[in-house]
Amino acid sequence: FIEKVQIARGLHTTTVGVDTDGDHVAGITFHPDGTKMFAVYNQSISNFFTHVSQYDLSTPFDISTKAFEGETDNAGFFVSDVAFNSDGSSMFLVGYRDSIAEYNLGTPFDVRTASLVNEGHTIAGLGTQPKSFTFNDDGSRMFIAENATIRAYDLSITYDVSSAVSAETYETTYGVIT
Repeated sequence: FIEKVQIARGLHTTTVGVDTDGDHVAGITFHPDGTKMFAVYNQSISNFFTHVSQYDLSTPFDISTKAFEGETDNAGFFVSDVAFNSDGSSMFLVGYRDSIAEYNLGTPFDVRTASLVNEGHTIAGLGTQPKSFTFNDDGSRMFIAENATIRAYDLSITYDVSSAVSAETYETTYGVIT
């Protein structure tokens, strides 16, 4: 289940189930204009294959207006988060290993058209259990969270994770960056 929370006031406003087959939501992201939501699912506890589902949102950023559009084929094992480049032509998956998978999308922001480019870009200093990641707006920086650590990487080529160079590491204590 995914919950819609009004961050400014911290009020719970809606709970919407997007899972219909026992899978576990590992990560979500949205199209920049809020008209699509992408959810990473890990299949049941005994079968850890992953897929990314795509939903149309008739009201931007309102998950109660979702309509399932489709999903990727098997996207690997133990994937925990998904991110896209700014024009939606590339999709990146991070998971419980020390690498990031990259896919080309034949149609921007349409995971049904994904084709594997690189099964695993190895990132120096990346641990074995990254939980989430994102890019800055222009793709020159990447951020990866793992347990109590947030790592920032500079990308010499925008959205090219193979060009990542470690920039900073932040440790967290009880949810506060120290």
